[in-house]
Amino acid sequence: MTMSNERFLAVEGLDGVGKSTLVEQLRSTGYCVLSTPPDFFKGARTFFERADLKLRFIYYLLGVMYVGKQANKIQTDHWVISDRYLLTTLSAHEAMGLPQEWLSLFEPLMETIEKPGNTFLLVCDEGERARRLLARGMNDVDIKNTKINKQIMSGYFKWSQKLGYQLTAIDTTNLSPETTVQLIEEFRQ
Repeated sequence: MTMSNERFLAVEGLDGVGKSTLVEQLRSTGYCVLSTPPDFFKGARTFFERADLKLRFIYYLLGVMYVGKQANKIQTDHWVISDRYLLTTLSAHEAMGLPQEWLSLFEPLMETIEKPGNTFLLVCDEGERARRLLARGMNDVDIKNTKINKQIMSGYFKWSQKLGYQLTAIDTTNLSPETTVQLIEEFRQ
């Protein structure tokens, strides 16, 4: 079982809660930013988005495994943050209908994946989240996910408990990106 890595953090949350904005702010303060799927996986993303759900899950899980290995190498010199990580992969695929039996097959593998020292779950008032999504332009995935967002949110808590992840929720509804960065810096100390 992998020990948690205190210099490796993850940020999770539904679309429109401020993850990308936060991650870019953290990059400007010196964090090394990783994302799932990693950039060199993205060329195949369209294929896997249209593939069978089980194959799609494996694609995203491999991306998480790769990012975890990268974080383990980088964290000796830098603080590392991942824009989405294992909890999103598990929660989203389970909400999309991936059978529990299938997820259970991968539990031994999941225990070997690099564990963040803290995972920040960004949450936001639903009205504000919708406003942000509309302002940036909702895409097909955003629209499709509205049907499963509640299950995804429940999954974050379920999987963090099951895998022993430290999960810290931050409500970004009335917070500036700078204030959210300050909160993360406080948790870091």
